[in-house]
Amino acid sequence: MNNSFTEEVDELEVLNLNDYNLGKLPEFHNLINLKELYCCRNQLTNLPESIGNLINLQSLSCWNNELTSLPESIGSLINLKKIKCDINQLKSLPNSFKKLINLESLILDDNLFSSVPNLINFLTKLRELHICRNWIFTFNFSSIENLENLEALYYKPWPYPDSIDNFKKYNITRKNTIKEILNEQLIIDLDTVSVIFLFC
Repeated sequence: MNNSFTEEVDELEVLNLNDYNLGKLPEFHNLINLKELYCCRNQLTNLPESIGNLINLQSLSCWNNELTSLPESIGSLINLKKIKCDINQLKSLPNSFKKLINLESLILDDNLFSSVPNLINFLTKLRELHICRNWIFTFNFSSIENLENLEALYYKPWPYPDSIDNFKKYNITRKNTIKEILNEQLIIDLDTVSVIFLFC
């Protein structure tokens, strides 16, 4: 793909690069009006640092690639409301991720996380968190205790440890905040939980 194509589409608001068998994305220099970026079902192992130039981006969808990391510059995308980055090979998030204070939906299913990234605790506007089928066998609620706007949490370890015999679903009433759930220990044995839905 021609890296200079962005010079001609500086007014673009939606860019769809799905299903192009891309090994890398072009550099982003002039797409300051871009609001939605789709680059799913390619062969990307990383995103360019220049993605940080997309200062008005609100939705980033890069699922089903081979991403092993996200660029530090992603922290410049302070207008992001949704990130869909499932089915990749992520083990951690960059430190700048905590700057995404307007993020409302974060989908990290089917990656290689061994624990819930503590940086998520800074995303206080987050309403929806998906972190199913990672290598997280013990869910530490302290990593999300500041997410008082969280309405839905989806967690399912993969592969299933031997201790999980049954599929369980917890419905928490809207009067409960995350901190109240922690304090009251409404969920006690997290090792036996395959899916959690929290409605706060």
